Amino acid sequence: MYNAAILLAANDFSYEGAQICVRKDGERCLKRGWMLFLILLFCTVLTPGMPARADVGPKPSVTVTFAGLEGETYFATLLSANKTTGPYSVWQEGTASVHCSPEDPAYDAFLRMAAYEDADGFYFVQYIEDCTESQRLRWTYYPPLEFKILLYFPAYDSFVVSEESYTRYAFDSYYRVDASSWRETAAQGGTGITAHRNYDYGGEILALLVRIVLTIALELGVALLFGFREGRALRWIGGVNLATQGLLNLLLNLVSYSLGPLLYVASYILLEAVVFGIEAALYARRLPRACGRPVSKGRAVLYALTANTLSFAAGFWLARWLPGIF
Repeated sequence: MYNAAILLAANDFSYEGAQICVRKDGERCLKRGWMLFLILLFCTVLTPGMPARADVGPKPSVTVTFAGLEGETYFATLLSANKTTGPYSVWQEGTASVHCSPEDPAYDAFLRMAAYEDADGFYFVQYIEDCTESQRLRWTYYPPLEFKILLYFPAYDSFVVSEESYTRYAFDSYYRVDASSWRETAAQGGTGITAHRNYDYGGEILALLVRIVLTIALELGVALLFGFREGRALRWIGGVNLATQGLLNLLLNLVSYSLGPLLYVASYILLEAVVFGIEAALYARRLPRACGRPVSKGRAVLYALTANTLSFAAGFWLARWLPGIF
């Protein structure tokens, strides 16, 4: 729905008789632009196919990589200190689980983990992964804030659990487990797991660069829809986006690492609004010179609004499908 509104807005400006945002008073245009921004943001949250929640956007994650278990068949989970975490909760035997059905290949392991009783009172909240091939557990949607690591080996019908509990220390928390010291005794079970923080700085830098490149490409595409096809204008728009989006994503990375998901989302919305204001002011002043022809301030402002709203919405949508990048 918001895509259609954006395209209609862009098409309106392609006609000489368009009345919206071509008046001399740029203030009135800006007010209308902000109203459109709020409408499009509201539509983004309510878009069909995306759950209508107030927590849309990037989510915290926990990734645990296992070394020394190659060739073993095993399942992993994070035992939660609380009975619920996001959509996950303790399973009541005799009820249908929404996270694992009897047709699922992992269902037998799911039942065994559901019956597991932790000595420290941590809970199995129905999240399970087969780590046989990947050698890692990746919980990308509401992982527990405090947790223990539990492995189940179906060949031995045994469990290995971490003696200590761990926490999400960053928005995306990474741990590494070396199983070389207890792999031979896995059949007897026990508390051999020890995890070490292993933050993926290289992966985060790569994700940062991918986000910036995709955003610039998207906003240049919107510029073409608005009729800004001159090479100098596209280079100017690209340069502005490189600066604003680079700073935006760098600040968001710092916020996400140190302050967590709630402040991340709040900062995302606030900083995106600041970026829109900066770009709107720059485009209104410099686009006519870059294009080498008259460009109304209203058109420049609406372009900035449309491009930033679309990239904002695309970021939320892609966060569900590419959580490691967005």
